[in-house]
Amino acid sequence: MANSDIKQCRLTSKQQFDRQAYQYDSVWNSWSRSSLDWIVSNTTATNDDRILDIATGTGFTALAVAPFVRWVTAIDVSPGMLAEARKSAESNGTRNIAFEEAAAESLPFDNEAFTKVTCRIAPHHFADPQKFLDEAFRVLTVQGRLIIVDTTVPDNDEESSTLQNEIELERDGSHVRNYSPSEWNRMLRNAGFEILHCAAAEIGIAIPLESWMQRAGCTDHQKCRIHTLLKAAPESFNKTFSVINEDGRCVSLTWQRIEILATKTN
Repeated sequence: MANSDIKQCRLTSKQQFDRQAYQYDSVWNSWSRSSLDWIVSNTTATNDDRILDIATGTGFTALAVAPFVRWVTAIDVSPGMLAEARKSAESNGTRNIAFEEAAAESLPFDNEAFTKVTCRIAPHHFADPQKFLDEAFRVLTVQGRLIIVDTTVPDNDEESSTLQNEIELERDGSHVRNYSPSEWNRMLRNAGFEILHCAAAEIGIAIPLESWMQRAGCTDHQKCRIHTLLKAAPESFNKTFSVINEDGRCVSLTWQRIEILATKTN
C-alpha cells in the first residue's frame, strides 16, 4: 500500500479514536478483558523487560504490564487516546511508561530496542499489517517476543468473512480488515518470526449490538444498513459469530479473536 494510503488511514483512525477516547475505558476495555488477561499471561514479564505496546489506546495493556517490567513505551496515532492514557497512569501513580504518538507501520525506535512487543485489538485498523510485523521484528531483540490479540475471521468461510468485514467497515470507517489465522501465519513468517502460537481463541468478544454501534458514533443510516446486512446473513455467519436475535433483529454477536505468540530467533 502506498505511503499516501497509509497516511490517510492514520488520519481516519485519529479522527475515529479521538472522539471515542473519553468513553473508551468504560466500555470497550471491559468487553475485551479476556484478551488483556491472555496477553499479560503470555508476556512472561521480568524486571529487565523493555516493552513496546503498539496502538495502546487508553493504555489498558501498558498499564497492566508496567508493574512487572523495567519500562513500557506505549504508542498510538490518536492524541485523544494518549491523553486519556496519561491521565490513567498519573491516577495510578505509574511512572515507568512513556506515551508517544506514532504509527505501527513506522516505528521511531532503534533496532533491537525492546524485549517484548504487545498489540491488543488494533491490527485490523492498520493500513499495512505486513509492515507492522516487519517493524515489530526490527525493534525486537533476538529472542524477543511478539504478543498480539485481535479480532479475526474464519479460514474456510469466505462469505462470512467478507460480511463480517463489511459490517465492521460500515460501523467504523477506520476499519481496514480482519485477517484469518492462515493470513496471520503467512505474514508472521514473511516478517521472519518463529510462530509459537497462532490460532482463534476459544472465547470471543461478546458485543451488544446497539451499544457497539452507538459508541462508534453510527448514524441512523449506518445502523439501518448494519441491521439489513445482519438480517440477510447466511446461517453459517450466524453460527460462527453467535448471533442472537430478538423479534427478528440482531441484539448481540460475538466476534472471534486470534491469539498470536511469536519470537525473533535471529
